[in-house]
Amino acid sequence: SYGTYLARVYQNELSDYHIDTIFPDEDECQHINSIIYKIKRRSNDASYDMKKKLIRVVNSLIEKGAKALIVGCTELSLLVGESCLGGIPVIDSSAVLARALIRQSASHKLVQDVGVINKSKGIN
Repeated sequence: SYGTYLARVYQNELSDYHIDTIFPDEDECQHINSIIYKIKRRSNDASYDMKKKLIRVVNSLIEKGAKALIVGCTELSLLVGESCLGGIPVIDSSAVLARALIRQSASHKLVQDVGVINKSKGIN
């Protein structure tokens, strides 16, 4: 979301790992925010039209050089629901947070572990 972008939630942490971030332009941010608010309102056009708009934004990010997509908004997680979109991996921040919480409190309940970022080695 635009708020996440302004707060630099991902930019600051990823830069510590020497990972560059690419963001949607202002127009694309408006599209994403409209999708988020439609999902919040439980709009009936939620699935097909919204996903189509989101894929256009993803394709634009790929053209700019994106190699992975962080879905950093709970509402967008509901729409995407895939591990790959536009041919690049999708990292769902809600799922990553949930797995981290489970790993800390009940690691024996994890079915499989996902790759983690190691500052010295990059993505495992």
